[in-house]
Amino acid sequence: MLNVRNHRRTAIAFCFYGFLIGLIFPIFGYSLAAASLKQNPWEVFCLHGNPLLYIIDVLPFITAAIALIFGYRESRLEAFVSDRSRERLEAAERVGKYGSWEMNLDTFEVQWSKGLYKLYGLDPSSEPSYEAFMDIVYPDDRDKVIRATAQIQTEKPETFANDLRIVTRDTRELKHYRSSGAFVADVSTGGQKVIGITHDITEIVEAKEAAIKIERERAQLIALNAMIVTYKHEINTPLAIAMASLGALDADMADDPNIEQTESALWRIAEILRKVDEISAGKEIEFISYANSSTKMIKLD
Repeated sequence: MLNVRNHRRTAIAFCFYGFLIGLIFPIFGYSLAAASLKQNPWEVFCLHGNPLLYIIDVLPFITAAIALIFGYRESRLEAFVSDRSRERLEAAERVGKYGSWEMNLDTFEVQWSKGLYKLYGLDPSSEPSYEAFMDIVYPDDRDKVIRATAQIQTEKPETFANDLRIVTRDTRELKHYRSSGAFVADVSTGGQKVIGITHDITEIVEAKEAAIKIERERAQLIALNAMIVTYKHEINTPLAIAMASLGALDADMADDPNIEQTESALWRIAEILRKVDEISAGKEIEFISYANSSTKMIKLD
């Protein structure tokens, strides 16, 4: 497309120069003739009386003028189509949260679309550069980006994709982006260049991290419930033995305060185990402050 555009501009330039030559050459010729005849150039033009010469004189001028008009019209039409295409691209980039780019791997010269400037939080009037890009890459990801760039430069894969984190320049937000690209022919240099798109995947990454966190918490709850059941079983057995032993004591020792306190403590343990059963069964529980601190504890009946 760029090559066709350059050829078209060259053709328009030749038409313009032809227009000037077609205009200047007859004027110059009539001026010389008028000087030799010692007459006015207009008189020489009007008095030579040969229609064919009139046609020959003005034909290059008319031809070049027509070509220039059509060339200008074609150029304006091309500019209109290009503007419409660019507007559609910019709208798609805004909606899709992506931006496009080009990079010369030999010179590291880059070109960014408006959508990419927006993703990076940079001023669209600023000069795009590899250094400006590296400046907003999350510090922990910079070595990875440098290695990936070197690998692409060396191996020249047909296509590639890399995930990275960016700290936007305007809002200082941490964003997750996926950059995908491919090697294509560079018609302006005859070599190759890399073109690609960068897509905002922050919502996808955050949703995945949230799902992992939920799954981890679910596993912790399962482990906690298993621990409660295990401890309850381990406590129930010695508790039953202790209660039975107290019941078997002689009547003379039944009124002993120590025995009464021990029995009360054992019944308290039994009540706590009942509450543990309710928690395991999913019954609603109430939390209260522990020792007037921010730490919470379960309210027992």
